[in-house]
Amino acid sequence: AALALPPDRLRRGLITVSAGNAAQACAYVAKRLGVSCRVFMYDTAPATKSEGVKRLGGKVIGMPRDELLEWMTTEKWRDEPETFIHGFADRELMAGHGGIGLELLEDVPDLERVVVPVGGGGLVSGVASALKGLRPGIEVIGVQSDGYPLWNRVFESGGPVSIKPQTIADGTTAPFDARMFDLIKECVDRWLTVPEPRLRAAIPELASAAKVVAEGAGALAYAGLDQLSPGPRTVAVVSGGNIDTALLADLLS
Repeated sequence: AALALPPDRLRRGLITVSAGNAAQACAYVAKRLGVSCRVFMYDTAPATKSEGVKRLGGKVIGMPRDELLEWMTTEKWRDEPETFIHGFADRELMAGHGGIGLELLEDVPDLERVVVPVGGGGLVSGVASALKGLRPGIEVIGVQSDGYPLWNRVFESGGPVSIKPQTIADGTTAPFDARMFDLIKECVDRWLTVPEPRLRAAIPELASAAKVVAEGAGALAYAGLDQLSPGPRTVAVVSGGNIDTALLADLLS
């Protein structure tokens, strides 16, 4: 997304809004390109994520959730000097996520279904678009926690909903964005909702069995696998490992 910007806009630096993972990605890219980066995040974001942004040279602006959602809804980024890259509703960003889909087809040629955690929807839209562009028959399953089942509620009601997050999958707690509605509806074939206790159990399971340290959002797809019937060749996307160290210690104990 940054490389697609005109040079004059890139020189202004980058700004984004994120629960933490896209924030670190933005800071990393800005550092590589030699431009500044500021990131607006929930003030409740795990220190692992905010400190990761700072280590990469980015500046973190923490805000209460309601204030940050208002900042996004009213597009206050237009008042900032830097160039804004949306954390999920950006076509170039989603195209980048599509690279995961291409790698899956290369590594798992007989792939039949893929399970993807869903927050704002950028990841699942990018992965699904790439997969279905080449293999339309692949089933794409979206997963959310029952502590923040935003998109399930959205499609049940047919429009915007507002939910207070009560989940350790903080990376999936993006608000509803109307720009993503049709795209997600087209890309995701069905949905799974993972109970929060199952999600909490999945993190130490992954650490023990697969030697993979995943955050809550990252473990969602794995946690949802036991709701699926066996048979089809399936991949679960583990999308992030920026878990709060105190939470990880608690779950492992």
